[in-house]
Amino acid sequence: MDGPLTGGARGLSDIPKGTSIISVWIIVVVTVILLRSFINSKHGRNCIAVREEELAAQSVGVSMFKYKMVAMVISCALCGCAGGLLAHYMHYLQPNMFTMVKSDELVIVVILGGRGSLTGSILAGLLLLPLPELLRFGSAEQWRMVLYGFLVVIVIL
Repeated sequence: MDGPLTGGARGLSDIPKGTSIISVWIIVVVTVILLRSFINSKHGRNCIAVREEELAAQSVGVSMFKYKMVAMVISCALCGCAGGLLAHYMHYLQPNMFTMVKSDELVIVVILGGRGSLTGSILAGLLLLPLPELLRFGSAEQWRMVLYGFLVVIVIL
């Protein structure tokens, strides 16, 4: 049974074109500037304090619930923006586009970039996310995920 809103297992198709590489880069730059400004603000420093040491942050009067909720709202807003950009770039969305492998790739990017580093996460994403597609060449294609895993381990070490 297909859902009227999401299309069920078939996903959504005929999504109008609305995203170009230039618009994605503009949104990325604006987002990085906004996140950097947030991190350097009082609220950003409180979020960092909660992440680093909850008990110490709470002992100086930082609301745990409030700043965990702020971090969740920012994270969800960024995920929604990224999903919207992807939908309008690909012109369709299907559930099989978002597998455990894709989730693992994103977790590896965060781990490699550093838990608290905005610049590190950006550089890790630019390095690791296109890597599986770059490894699609000649007879090495059947070994590309093995090569990918090997290169990720090398980079982590």
